[in-house]
Amino acid sequence: MEKLDISQSLGEFLLESQEDENVVNAVDRQSSDIINLVNLLYEAIWQDPSVPIPIKELIGRTQITIIKVALKDVEFFNNERHPARTILNEFASAGIGWTQVEALEKDPLYQKIREQVDQIVAYQNDNQLFIDLIEDFRNFKAEEAAKTRQLEQRILKAKERNERLDDIHELVTQ
Repeated sequence: MEKLDISQSLGEFLLESQEDENVVNAVDRQSSDIINLVNLLYEAIWQDPSVPIPIKELIGRTQITIIKVALKDVEFFNNERHPARTILNEFASAGIGWTQVEALEKDPLYQKIREQVDQIVAYQNDNQLFIDLIEDFRNFKAEEAAKTRQLEQRILKAKERNERLDDIHELVTQ
């Protein structure tokens, strides 16, 4: 999938809209700087080789919404723990440890991120959404980690039983 260049798309939109009298044809310098900084943030995610492409694509779908958030909330860049930034970091971090599967529709992590990205795309100017998503995503990761630990314990116990059976079979054979 090809990544979207928001700056170029915005520039093309502004050029096309010059003919329409009801459209504002300029972006002020501060807004332009904010858009460029958000683009740099997404560029960094896109360039990170440790984040798998399917996760990058999902994160990329949030770019327009994050631009809206950054334009409306001056704390977006001033606060490292801004909820919108935090959820992006959560997605990228989870993606780093993710093993890509063929059937994405069956992968719980991919589906959870996709579900939350859909909610972000539908964002309606309430940062509480990001706070709720962070809590939900962290709970999901904790539940998945617990499932993984239980599975590991079952595998270790099964291996131990098989080793004991092998010892018993060897003893009986002798």
